[in-house]
Amino acid sequence: MNDVVMTSSKSWNFTMLILGLLGLSATCAFGQLIITSSVGGETSSPHSKETDSFTFKIYWGLASKCSNLGIDLELQKWGISANKDTSVEMGDVFNGFHSHNFGYPYIDDDTRKFINGGLPQARNLRKHLEIATVEIIEKIPNSQFNGLAIIDWEKWKPHLDENFDKRTIYKNASVDLVKQRIPNLDDTSVNELAKVEYEMAAESLMKGVLRLGKTLRPNATWGFYHYPYCHNKEPSTDYECLNATVASNDKMTWLFDESSAIFPSIYLHPYVKNNLQFVDSKLQEALRVVNNLQEPGKPVYVYNRFNYSNSGLYYNIGDIEMSVGKAAILSFDGIVLWGSMKALENMQSCTELKQLLATVYGPVLLNTKTQAESCSNKMCSGHGRCLLDDARFVSDALWDWRSLDFVKCRCMTGWTGNNCSKKL
Repeated sequence: MNDVVMTSSKSWNFTMLILGLLGLSATCAFGQLIITSSVGGETSSPHSKETDSFTFKIYWGLASKCSNLGIDLELQKWGISANKDTSVEMGDVFNGFHSHNFGYPYIDDDTRKFINGGLPQARNLRKHLEIATVEIIEKIPNSQFNGLAIIDWEKWKPHLDENFDKRTIYKNASVDLVKQRIPNLDDTSVNELAKVEYEMAAESLMKGVLRLGKTLRPNATWGFYHYPYCHNKEPSTDYECLNATVASNDKMTWLFDESSAIFPSIYLHPYVKNNLQFVDSKLQEALRVVNNLQEPGKPVYVYNRFNYSNSGLYYNIGDIEMSVGKAAILSFDGIVLWGSMKALENMQSCTELKQLLATVYGPVLLNTKTQAESCSNKMCSGHGRCLLDDARFVSDALWDWRSLDFVKCRCMTGWTGNNCSKKL
């Protein structure tokens, strides 16, 4: 589907300038601005080029008060890359953008107030790109920044049918918007038009901000947090991803192809009965998605935590070893560490986390990084990631890839062959 969104034609010169940067063109018809793609295929990214040997990267993405309290978590000791100032989420290594950035349209969960138009199709594209341009330049002042730039937009999903439960309000509001404009239209046509308008606009907003980011900060790794989704909270299905969500992921290649990397989430919850199945389903879906892309060698960084979601409890040893090890065994490129900001606001919580890192989490991370890179060098010519048969994988902080069966390689972009030794 081409990029198409309709908005007012104010500030035509600015809009045309930004669209030109994004490889888009525009025409004005019947008082509406119609945006279309003027280039074919995916746009370039720092990972579309041939890169050096594989490195399993571990990023710290969470702002905490520990450093301000005089507690050094010693992140670098465990192979973790972090901003120089870990008290903020914006820095020289990691930058996160959320619902308050880029003029993101959403409906407030509590007040039901429509923010920035509330719906993607009600958002003014010119204003959206204008705000995003200013914020990217302001938040990432270094034009050569080569770290992560992650967009976390979770209020709505780009496919209307995926907006269920508390997100149902976006479906209802989209239908109401059509009814207000065309009151005599039959219900079937209203629903179809609402879906088309919503999804075309959502795609344009998400692709637009990615293309803008890659244009302004081309060395950064851009992507959306949590995609691809899985929705596998039902134990009766062995925590398999919902069929509807898998189908939605198949129709979302435009997002994955446009992203510099993919960032699935495997956050664990206290109520999950089988965390191994829960994590495996999410990661297998991410692997399936990336293997079907135009660039199957695209990097994948897995969002993980140190404490269970909506809980003050830290991961137990088994869940730390399993969640970290799984990411490496399934040929992914690294981990982004996250957690509850409230859990790191005082001396006690920071001291406890430092102890967790020093005794369990840190050694697991460092060993996983060492094993993933060693396997890549020995089995995949240093230009691929090892995809291991984990049937014999033992939850062990000091697991060794050589003890596992059947090593395959997922080659990095620019390399091919069974052991990734041939240049494309």
